[in-house]
Amino acid sequence: MAKRPHKIGTVLRRTLRRMELDIRLEGYRVWHLWDDIVGEKIARRAQPERLRNQILFVKVSNSTWMQQLQTMKPMLLEKIHETVKEARITDIRFSLGEIIPPAQAPSTPGPEVEPEGARLSAGMEACLEQIEDRELKTLVRSIMLKEAAKSMKGEGD
Repeated sequence: MAKRPHKIGTVLRRTLRRMELDIRLEGYRVWHLWDDIVGEKIARRAQPERLRNQILFVKVSNSTWMQQLQTMKPMLLEKIHETVKEARITDIRFSLGEIIPPAQAPSTPGPEVEPEGARLSAGMEACLEQIEDRELKTLVRSIMLKEAAKSMKGEGD
């Protein structure tokens, strides 16, 4: 007997789950919830910069704040886990850096424009339409575009 076709959204969710990309993407929700997690006072002086190997890298405006946040690290990790339940962030590392005022800060990590020449096929765009969560859709689209750009350059192998 032939197998029944599955909805692309279902296949994509299973694939993301199998590759544990759903968990990685969940960690990026910290960007959207940062102000709520740390409060406005800290958010004006510290911002998430990147997430790599379950470590959240945060840039901080000055060394005084960096020292203060270092002492608050256990509490910050606890608040992150309470707020973003599926985030598997195991550590936070702080470094000095320029803080972008909240009105100018990007709402999601990654490129704001499509990589030059990278385009998604109509089928991939249709896959994305099956994802209801806007944040997840934006992140998956960004990943797809990066992979498409790599493939165009021959880096994807």
